Amino acid sequence: MRPKVVVVALLSPSKTCASCGQTQNAYVVSCPNCHSLQPFPAVTPSYFEIFNIPRQLKVDLELLRRRFYELAQNTHPDKHSQLNTYQGSLAARWSTLINKAYQTLRDPRATSFYLLELYSLPEKETRSLPNDLAEAYFELQDLLAESPNQDAVHAFKNRLAEQKLAIEKDWDEIAKDWPNEADKIPLLLRLREQLNKDKYLSSMLADLKNKWEQS
Repeated sequence: MRPKVVVVALLSPSKTCASCGQTQNAYVVSCPNCHSLQPFPAVTPSYFEIFNIPRQLKVDLELLRRRFYELAQNTHPDKHSQLNTYQGSLAARWSTLINKAYQTLRDPRATSFYLLELYSLPEKETRSLPNDLAEAYFELQDLLAESPNQDAVHAFKNRLAEQKLAIEKDWDEIAKDWPNEADKIPLLLRLREQLNKDKYLSSMLADLKNKWEQS
């Protein structure tokens, strides 16, 4: 049985196989005629292009998993270990990129940061934490410095958990709006703000656990 041919991305209207010269209608990782791995394009495809899925915030994980396994089988270095050195080096390079792309897109948080990078909107350190929550945290620390109070710790942890839940709901709203918005920048700005907010919330939770919460 011939290995499956997985289209990576429509990077050009046609492409000629580097090994057998057959012209393809789309860029492929391996040639459907001679099955040789193809060289990297001049511009490395995005992680979304690698799996031929839309650039989106909420990825179809089942489709991603299926295409990952197909690509991983075609590019596994062991499969090309008996071939020439060039094909072996291509297998290693494609396999590394495919694995990195899969690990990123299967994780919603990592996908969020990757989209910011793709749209040239890198992470920016902004204190997105609500003032009332920050003030309450400082007051809690002053209270705990005077005497242990596990009830206060647990109550504040519940408050942080509610904030993190609100972030998750907002992420879902951004993901829902993503396909329908031509201008992604407003959504990406919202996304960056909530990622910063989540970072501070996680830091607070870790601090409470390490310093004040009794086991």
